[in-house]
Amino acid sequence: MGKKVVELKESDDEVFDEELNKRISEHEADGFELVDQEFATHFDPQLNRPCSSALLTFEK
Repeated sequence: MGKKVVELKESDDEVFDEELNKRISEHEADGFELVDQEFATHFDPQLNRPCSSALLTFEK
């Protein structure tokens, strides 16, 4: 059994959702199962707005 943790940081809401779904699908295709997901929001001073991040944990 293997464990893999993937972190995603948002740059754009639509792209973030697409990238999140893409990463989950890619790992599931490799035989991993999504066992935990954590989401957070932080303020990005460069973008001058709140941004999301996700921490995905997969196990095989």
